[in-house]
Order: sequence, then C-alpha cells, then structure tokens
Amino acid sequence: SRSRSRSRSSKQEQEQQERQEQRRHRERRRSVAQGWHTASCCSRCCKCANEHWRQLLTTKGQICVMGGPVFNWPSLLLILKDEGQYSELCTSSSSSSSWESSSGRLSCDAQEIQLNMCFTVAFFGLGASNLLSGFSTDLFGPKISAAAGGIIFFVGAVILGLSDSRTFPAFLPGLFCMGLGGPFAFYAALNLSNLFPQSRNTVLTLLSGSWGVSSTVFLVMQLIYFHLGVSRVLIFVVYDCIVLAFLICSFLFFTPTRAYAEGDIGTLRPELSALPGVFISVIRRCSWNCSRGTGKASAEATPQEGSFVELEEDKDDVEVGPLPPLPATKAPVPATAAAPTAVGGGLRGLARQVFTVAYLLDLMYLLLNFFVVSFFLGTSALQLQAMGDEGNYSALFPILNQAGVVGVPVMGFLLDHLSFIIMFTGVSLLFLLWGCVNLIPVLPLQVANFVLFALLRCCFVAVFTCFLRHHFGLANLGTLTGLGFFIAYVATALQTPLLSLTLNRADGNFTYLKISFLVAFAVPLVMPLYLFVQSRRQRQKQ
Repeated sequence: SRSRSRSRSSKQEQEQQERQEQRRHRERRRSVAQGWHTASCCSRCCKCANEHWRQLLTTKGQICVMGGPVFNWPSLLLILKDEGQYSELCTSSSSSSSWESSSGRLSCDAQEIQLNMCFTVAFFGLGASNLLSGFSTDLFGPKISAAAGGIIFFVGAVILGLSDSRTFPAFLPGLFCMGLGGPFAFYAALNLSNLFPQSRNTVLTLLSGSWGVSSTVFLVMQLIYFHLGVSRVLIFVVYDCIVLAFLICSFLFFTPTRAYAEGDIGTLRPELSALPGVFISVIRRCSWNCSRGTGKASAEATPQEGSFVELEEDKDDVEVGPLPPLPATKAPVPATAAAPTAVGGGLRGLARQVFTVAYLLDLMYLLLNFFVVSFFLGTSALQLQAMGDEGNYSALFPILNQAGVVGVPVMGFLLDHLSFIIMFTGVSLLFLLWGCVNLIPVLPLQVANFVLFALLRCCFVAVFTCFLRHHFGLANLGTLTGLGFFIAYVATALQTPLLSLTLNRADGNFTYLKISFLVAFAVPLVMPLYLFVQSRRQRQKQ
C-alpha cells in the first residue's frame, strides 16, 4: 500500500508538472500571437490612415478647383469690364448715366445691372445645386452625385469661356451651370468626417474652407489676364482641362460608392501609393477599430489581415482574441448621443427635423448672413467707387478676400473644443463689428473691412454645417444642409431689385442699406440665446 501511494503521488506530481509546462508553453505562444496581432493592427492602421489622408487631400483639391469659383465674382467682373462685355448697352437711350471706366471703356448703370444679373443667376444656380446635391448624395451615394455635378460644372465652364455679349451671349447659362454643378463635390465629401471622429468638426470646417478657397480660381485668372496678357478663352481652356482631370481621377480612385458610416475605416484601393504624413487622431481611431473588432474592414479581415491570430500547430488550444483599446483613445460618441434631435432617414424624419426650432433659427442665421455676404461680393466695386476709389481697392479686395483661409483650421479647432453657444455669439458679434467698419466711408479703413469679411465668409458657413451635424445626426445631413443653402441662394434673387433701387432712387448711396444691415445683424443673436435656455432646462431636468 505504501508503494502504491508513493507511485500515485509521483504520477500526480508528474502530471502537475506537465500541466504547468503546457500552461507556460501556451502563454508563450499567446504572447507571440499577440505580438503578431499588434504588428498586423499597426500595419493596417497606418495603411488606413494613409488612405484617409490621401482621400481628404484629393477631395479638398477638387473642391478648391470647382467648388464655388463664383464666390470671387469681383475678379471675373474686372475681366469682363476690361473686355467691354455689355458695354453696348451704354449707347442705348435707356441708360440713365454713363462714365469712362479705369480701362478707358464706356460704362453705365445698364451694364452694371446686367453684370449683376449674371452674378445673381450664378448664385441662384448655387442655391438650386445645394438642394439637389444634398438630396442626391443621401439618395444615390457620393460617387454618382459627384460625377453628375462635375459634368454639369465642366459644361458650364466651357460655355463661359466661349461667351461674348455681342457674338455668343451665353454668360447666364454658363454661370448657372457652373453654380449648379460646383457644390456636388462638397456634399459628396461630407461623409469623410466619419473617418475622423476625434476631429469631426475640424474636417467639416476644412471642407467648408475649401469651398471658400475655390474663389481663388477667378483671382488666378485675373492675375494671368492682366499681368501676363493671356486671353480669357485660353485661360478657360487650360482650366477646363484641369477640371476634367480632377473629375476622372476622383471618379475612378477616390470617391466612395457609398457614404462612410460611423466606425468605417476606409475602402480605397490598396495599390494606390500613400502620401506621407498621417493624422494622429486617425491612427488612434484605426487602432481602436482593430482592437475592438468593429467596422467594415475589421469584420471582413482574414487571420493574416489582423482580425485575430490562430497558430496552425494547435488551433483548438490557442486563439488570441482582440487586444484591449488604447488608454489614450476615447471611444467615439454615437450620432444619437451627440445629436438630441437625430431621427431616422426618410421624409417623415426629415420633416420632423426641418420644423424644429433649432433648425429654423439656424436657417435664419444662415439666411441673413449669407444675403449680406453675397450682396457685398456683388456690389463691392460700386461701394468702393462711391467712396472715391479709382480701382486700387477694387483690385485689392479679391486678393484679401482669400485671407479667411488662415482662420479655417483655427475655426475647426474652436468648434471641436467650444460650445455652439460661444461660437454663434462670437460670429454674430464679428458680423456686428464688420457692419460698423463697413459703415465708415474711409478708403484706408477698407483694408480691415476686407480682412474681416474674408474671415466671416468662411466662419459662418462652418458653424452652420457643424451645428447640423452635431444636433441632427447623419441621416439627413446632406438634405438639411442643402435645403438651408437653397433657401439662402433663392433669397439672393432680391439683390438685383435692391441694387436697382439703390442706384436709381438713392443715387448710388449705400449708407441707408448699410445701416439696415447693421441693425439686422443683431437678429442672429437669438440662436445662442435659444441654445443657452435649452441647455439650462436640460441641466435642471438632470
């Protein structure tokens, strides 16, 4: 019996040692597998981050080229006046007054009204496009929507380049098509903000800023036309080739077929070369997706791609699960949590969102500011001429009008870190300051006026778009944004009768109109007041 007990105890000790050895061997293999898994995740994270970076840069370039060149109408206006477009109207007996412009050509009120009509038609096309492009992006996807808008824009650019008021008077349809097709690229890119959850508002602000930067197209044309002596037709031929190249590359390689949802990590073709430079927030986001096993790419990944790792020697014993999330990474907030009024898609959900107080106040904020900005863009030359400008400040305005690009990243950072109550209040106060500076008829002071105007032109659009994304979610973002801009652009049709009234009844004196605008700038302050009351009510309920 003693020998039996000794042999039994020795067998138990031997079995226990074997189990411990197997456990240590399994732990070693698990640590090796986790190292493989981590390396695979880091590889996929860098690859996805490069795809995001490349896609964002290409989309920004496309928007800068064809998003909204008509925003810088004064530059094109100088070219058209130098060519003497619509100057034949000044020989008519209907023209109330005529004068000789700085280029030596005859100008009159009838010519100014006709050219302002071209500007109004272009802005009306932009308004119609905002409604169509937002709805088509939500319905058909970014690729089809961006391709259709790009074709319309390309046709309009060709028509505008060949137009002449005497031989081929097609400025109105050309500018209308350019305005109609331009914003499709911007709305097709709104879903890119889902790839950057840590800097969502910054991405939206950069896209909105790119839309404003597209006005440099006419500025570059102005510099080439006056300083190099190149004709407008040849300039537009080169520009049409650039637009066509962007359309082909974007359609084939960079625009996704479906809009990115929350948690996607990109679906671009892997054989494309990656650009240097990676956003840190994108790396953290991709690492979080790899560790959590969420998103489209994580769900479809094979063991070699990093979703999980199995050792071929003993698949039944060892299976390494996903790694824990990075400590420094915040989990993305779902759209419903960040958007208290977010509802499902469809007409019923869209109607519920449109008739909320928050959307109507945001629409009023956009409508008023946009009308004043577009009116100043179309009549800046006349306002400066009424102050005694001889053409120097009119030529300086299109250049300083691009100064708002500097404030776009800062605006995105502020939108990511400050509340919308502060942002709406700050933009409204800046508009009041700009209205006061614009009211002073001193030419040297107009330099500050131009800089403030350029900053505000990029800021108020970014605040409007980011608030819709935050408050209403992703379901109808394109349609809600497009509807707001459509109403704002339709309201710009009042510019032509308002300008005609100012020239004929007030003898070209814009002072009374500027005072009216200054008083109206106080109305958008209702929006931050409403948000403050709503936030206070929510805190009391909690």
